[in-house]
Amino acid sequence: MLRVDDETLNDFEGVELSLAVDETGHKTCVEPLFGQAPLFPKALALAKQWRFQPYVLDGKTVPVLFDLRVDVHWANPRPTVHVPFPAIRDRSTLRMGFETSPGFMGCFSYTVEIAGDGTLTFDGDYGGAGRERTTFPVAPEVVEALLERFRKAEFFWLHDTYSGVTQDTSNFWVSIEFDGHKKRVADNMGREASMPPEVEAIEREIERLADARRRMFSVQCRPAWRTK
Repeated sequence: MLRVDDETLNDFEGVELSLAVDETGHKTCVEPLFGQAPLFPKALALAKQWRFQPYVLDGKTVPVLFDLRVDVHWANPRPTVHVPFPAIRDRSTLRMGFETSPGFMGCFSYTVEIAGDGTLTFDGDYGGAGRERTTFPVAPEVVEALLERFRKAEFFWLHDTYSGVTQDTSNFWVSIEFDGHKKRVADNMGREASMPPEVEAIEREIERLADARRRMFSVQCRPAWRTK
């Protein structure tokens, strides 16, 4: 695993290496296949430290050629440069959101947006079971409490992406914008990548306000031909 603190490097993909190992287990060739070029030297330097047991086939050691992924995580849970949470001037511009997309073999996705005036919009895509779009109001104190969660999490002082080792799960994004300021954070098994727990707490609170989990559970019992 590589750890970086360069904000220009997205940690979502990692680096894929091609390795050739001889009958004794020694590497004879290591080449980068894909990933971000600035990470190749770090990945190759890491690969030089690896040792392999000889591969045995039918009782004999044989040379092998294989690919190996090097995952990339942030060296620190937050960027090196502190970004303060801006003061809000115009509450009508406030939007707080949460989005999901299906992972490998998934079929459900939805977005939730909570506006400064208390309008909550839920937009769910249930694949063959149809779509649902609904809006309803939430109380001003609820909007303020959610905004305070973003503020206490120092949301603008986060990496744009937190990606763990597992890549086939659902992807999540949580965001806030107001007065021309905007921040959107991707969570792909973010806890594995040292994502601050306050971010996941915000995701769960927005889901709760939208009653998202009940909606997604109820649609699993809906016939695939039925649309809403």
